[in-house]
Amino acid sequence: MLSKLKSSLSWQIGILIVAGFCFFLLGNNLYSLFDNSETHYSTVSREMANTGDYLNLYFNGENWYVHPPLYFWLNSTIGKLAGWTDSNMRLLEGIFGILGVIATYFLGLRLLNREYAFIGALILMSSTYYTLMSRLAIFDTLLNFFMIMNVFVFLKAYDEPKKKGLYFFLFSLFCTLSVLTKGPIGLLQPGIAIVAFLAWKRDLKFLLDWRVGLNFLVFLGITAPWYAHQLYWHGWDFFNIALRDYTWYRFFGVVENQTGPWYYYFLILLTFLPWISYLPSVIYEWVKARKINKGTNDTVLFFVLFIGLSFLFFSMAKTKLPNYIFSIFPFMSILIAYYFSKVKSTLSLLIPAGVLVIFSGVLVLYAKFGDIGQPYANERSIFILLFSILSASSVVFFVTLYLKRIQLAIYLLTAGMLAFILVLATVGFPAFEKYKDSKAFVAILSKQEAPYQLMSYQVFSPYIMYYLNHHVQFAETLNEVKTMSQADPKPTFMIVYKWDLPAIQKTIPFTIVSTRTQQVLIEVKK
Repeated sequence: MLSKLKSSLSWQIGILIVAGFCFFLLGNNLYSLFDNSETHYSTVSREMANTGDYLNLYFNGENWYVHPPLYFWLNSTIGKLAGWTDSNMRLLEGIFGILGVIATYFLGLRLLNREYAFIGALILMSSTYYTLMSRLAIFDTLLNFFMIMNVFVFLKAYDEPKKKGLYFFLFSLFCTLSVLTKGPIGLLQPGIAIVAFLAWKRDLKFLLDWRVGLNFLVFLGITAPWYAHQLYWHGWDFFNIALRDYTWYRFFGVVENQTGPWYYYFLILLTFLPWISYLPSVIYEWVKARKINKGTNDTVLFFVLFIGLSFLFFSMAKTKLPNYIFSIFPFMSILIAYYFSKVKSTLSLLIPAGVLVIFSGVLVLYAKFGDIGQPYANERSIFILLFSILSASSVVFFVTLYLKRIQLAIYLLTAGMLAFILVLATVGFPAFEKYKDSKAFVAILSKQEAPYQLMSYQVFSPYIMYYLNHHVQFAETLNEVKTMSQADPKPTFMIVYKWDLPAIQKTIPFTIVSTRTQQVLIEVKK
């Protein structure tokens, strides 16, 4: 029996790895990095390799304090050893995307049998937002994996208090990795859920244990040295940017104009297609169970608290970005799988599936008749194809549920989402490449044999820096344009928006090298 169980686990994990490769990595070499987070972080990684300085982070030749170094240590190593290709820069996210799915599978085993834990992992893997995030050269799947493991080892410690020392040691290590990936939020987010869970259980004394305190010191002992180094060498500059502006002020103020209305994250939840239509049912069933005093499984309770408090916390924050709530999706996936395993009414399954059919049908109609907007209006056929795949998959899902083949329906919808993602990665994204203004400029400037100065007026494009491996001088005013362009005798190229050309023309003489959708590459006349 034990060998059969291990064989089944191995088989399911093997499927998740292969499917994860297809969902997250296949086709990543067919389109270049997107501006600006992908190219921004890849530029930091490349400058780390260029300088050989693995303690201090640089962007465009200047100190950069926005994020801790773990992701950049790993990514710069990949680039240095394997090359600075598009697929290599996305490799880390894809690998940790797969690890996050596998971690979700094992976390789901706390609540579900193997079949439905596997389904929970498939739900996460095939959700649109998780897949897209796992294809980007950013660090969110790393943080997500460490968050899942934080929760996993905490719940193990709560189940097995005799092994509390071991599990809290592991918790301290995963918290260390979280904080060195994204900063203090790596401890704060799971910490809020843990305290709320223990308060709900009236068991806050669980934390009043010398083993917890000792492992908190382990966490500080590993995490603090890098922060201490930065404070020692960079002083208030590091404190003000890393610990004030990009940590504290993200909640109480708006960083880099990244804000949104109170319902911002409700819109982001829609990107959990195609499974988001089941979330209201999950919430309804949980509330109903509480009202009739059925009680709540500890694992379910913790997941609900983690999701709810994270969603509330980031909704209250003044600075808003889509990836802030990324870590709630693994827990949502498990709860949706839990709902599928428990619900007895076929109608309860069909209503959310029907909503999905209607919504995907509306997307097809919008792709065919709606205003897609420039410059992508010429690619209408691609949008029609993508949404038609989603719509057809939704109809098949609905019909299979109607036939009461729940697991088969989920597998078929997952396969449909794989088709959707592969078409997007191999047809859609490559077709959109021609609208990347910076890519055309890179092709031109890469042919320059003599040294040159590269400037930008009001245009922020890490794409240029990364692919040319060249620093850029940013000018915010016309006076800076004039001063910078005349200060260097080398040939000077500048990237500007089309609408700024008349003002530039009154400031300096130039010739137009290339005109694209929104931006123009000019050469300053010396």
